[in-house]
Amino acid sequence: MPHQPPTNADAQSAGTPPTAAPPPGGPGRSPAPGKALLVLAVVAPLVLCGLVGVLSGGIVATSTTDPVGPSALPSTDADFPSVDRRYLPGVKVATVVEDWLKKTNSYTCTPPERPSRTLSEAPQRQGCTAPGNLRWKLSVDVEFDDETHVRHVRGDCVFKPGAKVCASLFATMADAVLSGNPELRKQAYEWAEKNAEADNVTTIGGVRFTIKLEPRSITAEPAL
Repeated sequence: MPHQPPTNADAQSAGTPPTAAPPPGGPGRSPAPGKALLVLAVVAPLVLCGLVGVLSGGIVATSTTDPVGPSALPSTDADFPSVDRRYLPGVKVATVVEDWLKKTNSYTCTPPERPSRTLSEAPQRQGCTAPGNLRWKLSVDVEFDDETHVRHVRGDCVFKPGAKVCASLFATMADAVLSGNPELRKQAYEWAEKNAEADNVTTIGGVRFTIKLEPRSITAEPAL
């Protein structure tokens, strides 16, 4: 008779335990989806924490790095405004008040009756008015710290445009302010006389002259 392979019944009868059946689904089966999600949930926070640590370290390193730039302070520009440049260069109170206004034009000059704030923040002021009926029409204010430190000079003319008296006041004031500079005083005189009927501004010899029609006036102040 031909030989037959043994069966489970033969093995059991011979005392040999039967072969166990493979688990459902066969060998190499993938883990359950629930377990995979659990692993991802645990690993992802760890990865994110690692990234945050790296970024934080980079930020701290950047913030503690020495700044790039010059180690020494830049030099101060020679043209930077100084205390001396608050004053009209070379102008003295006596030149404007005593020589030009009082002696030459018979103006009356007095300090204010009560302390008042000046336009230039100067501690002293002289208010000068023309003689006679012109005292209500022509006036000059001089603001200063002391005899040799004049901050601001202003001439006011109440006459209507076209009056030659305003042109005369403006021109002679510009001349008086620059009387210490023979080369420029003529230029200042001619400019003020020519522009007495217009709003205009110019700088001559470190002095800024401004003419306005409303109110009609000329001012001289440092050209900072």
